[in-house]
Amino acid sequence: MVDLPSSMPEPRSFLRKNCKDYKGRIPELDGLRGIGALAILFYHTWPTTFFFGWTRVDLFFVLSGYLITSILLKNQLSCRFLFVFWFRRALRIWPAYYLLLFILCVREILNNYSLNLKAVLSYVTFTQNVPYYWSGPILSFSSEATHTWALAIEEQFYLVWPLIMVIVGRRFLIPMVLWLIINSIVLRMFGFYPFVALARCDGLALGTILAICLENCKLSAQRSTWLHRAFVLTSLVALLFLVSFLVSLHGFLEETSQGSSLTIFMVSVFYCSIIGLVILHTGNPLLNFLRFRSLRYIGQISYGIYLYHLPIIDVITNDLKYGPIATQLAAISLSLLAGIISWECLERPLGRLKEKIPYEHDGTQSRAAMPYTEDPLCKALRHEIVY
Repeated sequence: MVDLPSSMPEPRSFLRKNCKDYKGRIPELDGLRGIGALAILFYHTWPTTFFFGWTRVDLFFVLSGYLITSILLKNQLSCRFLFVFWFRRALRIWPAYYLLLFILCVREILNNYSLNLKAVLSYVTFTQNVPYYWSGPILSFSSEATHTWALAIEEQFYLVWPLIMVIVGRRFLIPMVLWLIINSIVLRMFGFYPFVALARCDGLALGTILAICLENCKLSAQRSTWLHRAFVLTSLVALLFLVSFLVSLHGFLEETSQGSSLTIFMVSVFYCSIIGLVILHTGNPLLNFLRFRSLRYIGQISYGIYLYHLPIIDVITNDLKYGPIATQLAAISLSLLAGIISWECLERPLGRLKEKIPYEHDGTQSRAAMPYTEDPLCKALRHEIVY
């Protein structure tokens, strides 16, 4: 166990108190990813029953905003930082995504469909959602790739956000984040589709606020208590709003429904609060269900599940003539299998290459320049950078 200075208040994190089996990750975040992956999978399989499954994308937006901003805050001034950051993100996202595009192109050709090269180019450059800004027609490519609008927003965020942070600096970071939240809500109220970055970046912005709140790993007991109460209060307020809105819509809630602007924001607030509570109480026995090995593994393979589940569901549903239950179970099983293959054969092997291009804080700085590196929670926050 790591001994803390006697002058430091006792931390609340259970991870620091019970870190014998600690391996440098926050396992509960993988569990949250696993729940998100299952939610979107069930949503596209049973859309009426799991009508709330679309909110999974906001869970991942908040997670991405938090994790990416945490990386930027810790490494913003390091040499070669932007190159290293963008290269590591590309290594994580591009291979499996471009493999999906290749498979869909081959399938379109085998089905004697003509490829729209402009549409393919828009998907290759992660700009497939841009026409939504002016309500223009979306370039037709494949209905099995429509869900990648969320990934396009993520990639646009990865490209622009580091530059914004360098330009505005820490002093104006909070005002910038608050502007992004207000801007997203207002744009959706004025009819912008919630599938473009400027109208859907409130989740990413809330994740940024979370990263700022938890930037100092060694939170005092007083500050931890304050954050705990704030997260509990905001989660309850958001949940009350969502339940009230759900009742007003007779038990149905969707992204594009009337009043969806505040609904999307409150969903993001709820997820932000839950993620904050999970991080504050990492290792707490009450969170044991998030540390189940199977759920954490689903979280690790969630990117592959997200990418490939829609084509699999489409093929199983339209091309194979089975009963509805057999079709649904086959679609879920094959989606999980695709996620496993993608992770084990592509994502994990390529992910090891990131060790060859570390951030300076990954080991090139001396311990004197990095106080508190040995603290378990600090180390976990530094290494928790998987999508």
